[in-house]
Amino acid sequence: MKSRCLFLLFALVATPLTIATERGSRLEVTATYHPAEGEVIDEAHPLFVILFDGPPGHPTSHMTAVEMLSRNGGKATFEKVAEEVHVVTLYDPSGNFTGLSGMIPGMVIGAYVEEGATEPTPVRADTRTRIEIEFDSTTRLPGDVCTVVPATVQKADKGILEIRTYTARPGMREQFIEFFENRTLDGQRDAGLRVIGQFRHLQNEDTFVWIRAYESQAERVKELRDYYLGPAWLAVQKEAETLIADTHVMLVAPTSLSDIR
Repeated sequence: MKSRCLFLLFALVATPLTIATERGSRLEVTATYHPAEGEVIDEAHPLFVILFDGPPGHPTSHMTAVEMLSRNGGKATFEKVAEEVHVVTLYDPSGNFTGLSGMIPGMVIGAYVEEGATEPTPVRADTRTRIEIEFDSTTRLPGDVCTVVPATVQKADKGILEIRTYTARPGMREQFIEFFENRTLDGQRDAGLRVIGQFRHLQNEDTFVWIRAYESQAERVKELRDYYLGPAWLAVQKEAETLIADTHVMLVAPTSLSDIR
């Protein structure tokens, strides 16, 4: 669904840029959003600047770097940028974007579109080191395209469990478990995420289940952002995708008489 949302949006978006032409692998992106009435940009509702290694929305494209800006007109600086990248800007007025949450209704997205082009075009970091992106609410994602985080989850303040069921590619579950436990757990813990258990499914040899716990949705959003928009995940993202065929996430909150609260 994420790829479909991006494709639908980027087929319509053309965002103007001012480009400085200096050579190097350092890329500075200034992001300016022209908000609609009542929209606020702060630490809870930040702007994001995202680099992709291919066209945004393409199934083989990956995020390679992300910077979060809590000030409108702020600058994101990326070092050692690949020779060719796509640059995307994002504003989520709900404050729920975590990098793994997919596209959220009401989200606004801009992208570098070369003058005269009608779709996102790559930036060559060997010839351009500074760009400015301006975007506004005309590029807002339609509310009926993707699934929003339910209000009951947004307001949950007595603990949340995130039950994640992964289907490994055929015959690769043990390889995924080794990858998961040795390549991701330390990074998740460094970001504050609490993985409270991981399990082999006894009735399906390709299924792996693991659980994370949070005190609240606000904590969940912050910790997921810290991990999935950070270097620890971006370093292993491609490898993870070679091992996993499908994922399903279920969020649950305890009842008043639950032993787990």
